[in-house]
Order: sequence, then structure tokens, then C-alpha cells
Amino acid sequence: MSVERTVSERFDRLDVSVVGVRVVLGKTHSGITVSAEASVVEKIETKVVNGTLVVKPKRDTSFSTSVPIQVAFDAPGLRGVCASAGAKVDIEGLAGDSFEAEAESGAQVTARGDVMSLKGVAKSGGVVDLSRVNAVNVSSQCQSGGVVRAG
Repeated sequence: MSVERTVSERFDRLDVSVVGVRVVLGKTHSGITVSAEASVVEKIETKVVNGTLVVKPKRDTSFSTSVPIQVAFDAPGLRGVCASAGAKVDIEGLAGDSFEAEAESGAQVTARGDVMSLKGVAKSGGVVDLSRVNAVNVSSQCQSGGVVRAG
């Protein structure tokens, strides 16, 4: 089942937990599509808090699913993403001055595009793959089995 949601507030950061997210940048913001089993879709929260789009299971909720939970949207740009708890984030079309990606607790972030300054942080088994991002300045930090790949 897929549900379209609208977000009226502007955001330039993304905070994701548990779910998979596909983002295409450089386009006008479209609605957010949440795809999952019917009983799970309404348990996934998508809201903007202080300029950050938060995508995660609602508080005090639990579920079991055999179908991956996927969220997709287009946006003009992003300055950063933080992924945790096994989330998988795929970002296409990075552009601008800077971008920061952080993955922890088994989460994965993959990005493609061009920026001036790039930072990757991976903790507790998180993986940040920035090998397809062209950047002038690159920095990375890894802790507790985290991996950052840069090209």
C-alpha cells in the first residue's frame, strides 16, 4: 500500500530511523510517498521539526512486517542526513556548498552528486558511501565499526 503525504514546512535536513528513503534532489518538492503493508503505513511518522524532515516509526508503536518500508520524495536540496537503526537512505543529485551524512546503528547512507565540502560520519556499524560524490574538501570520522567510503 502507498500513501501520499504533504509537508508544508521547508526542510534542508533529513533524520531517518528504521525505514528506507529514496530522495531525488534538484526538483521542486513533491509529496512524500510512504509504501508499506496497510497495517504499517500509518505507524510511520513524517514531520518537519526545526527544518529537519523526520521519518521514523511513531513513538510507542511496534509492528512486524515482511515488506520493506519505503519512503520517497523529491526536494530542491539537502544539507545533511542522519540515519539510524538500520535505515537505508539513497540520495541522488547532491549540489551546493556542503553536505554532511551520518549513519549509526547499522544504518546506510548512499549519495551521488557534486558539492564543495563533504563530511561523512559512521558509528556502531553504520555505513556512509560517498564514493560517487565529487567534492573539493572531504572529511570523515568512524567509530565502533563504522565505515565511510569517499571517492
